[in-house]
Formats: sequence, C-alpha cells, structure tokens
Amino acid sequence: YDAVYFDPFGPGDQPKSWSVEIFLVAAAALAPGARLVTYSAAGWIRRNMAKAGLFVATVPGPPGGKREFTIAARDAASLGGAKVRNAPSHAAD
Repeated sequence: YDAVYFDPFGPGDQPKSWSVEIFLVAAAALAPGARLVTYSAAGWIRRNMAKAGLFVATVPGPPGGKREFTIAARDAASLGGAKVRNAPSHAAD
C-alpha cells in the first residue's frame, strides 16, 4: 500500500491492536516510500512501530485540532524531512 491510515480503537481500549506484531503486518504491507499515519503519539506506540522495523516521527496536527500525530515508514527518507523520534534497532546511528 502507498499509505496506511492506522486508526483501530484507542490504545487504552484495544492495546493488542497497537502491538509490535500488528505493526509488523502493517510494515510488510507498505510499498517503498509509503507511510503509515495515526493520530496516536504515545511513546510506547512509537517504540512498538520502531521494533517492527519502522522509522517514526511526530508532526504537528492541523490548527485547532490534535497537537501532534505520528507518521512512520520503512526508511527515514520517506518521512518527508520530519525528525525521526524512534528508529529500528537495525538503523545506523
């Protein structure tokens, strides 16, 4: 897929939907250069994305809306210049 809008029930209601195993499936479905986007910006969720092999950044939300949201991709260059907050363990520092 070129984009995945990840919006299951909230992490407090459905924590298994935000697991490393689920993000592994989502990461495998991303085409080169594609992004996964979610409204959640929780640290443990970003860390689970990184454990699944994704580079993760938070970006400002729209004016008058949520403060920030999360984008993730299989490579840092696909984040459009957003600062990587969480990286896969295999990523070079």
